[in-house]
Amino acid sequence: MAYVGETFLELIAPTSDQASFAKFLQERGPCMHHIAYRVDDITAALAEASARGIQLIDEEPRLGMHNTLVAFLHPKSTMGVLIELVQYPG
Repeated sequence: MAYVGETFLELIAPTSDQASFAKFLQERGPCMHHIAYRVDDITAALAEASARGIQLIDEEPRLGMHNTLVAFLHPKSTMGVLIELVQYPG
């Protein structure tokens, strides 16, 4: 994990074949898995995405790393890219 300017970059690798994105990488090889956007109000962001016709993977935010709330948007609705919304505490 590192900051590149104002961008927080996190490189991840599966620790086992059962990791949530291991199958994705086995099928596609090394590549970008998803992109995350920081939002101030994740509940409002999910409501807006849904109102715009974007398919939600998570209808409600869930606990993520670093005490964040996270939710994912389905790649079928976002031009093939899995998108994560992230709300930091405070």
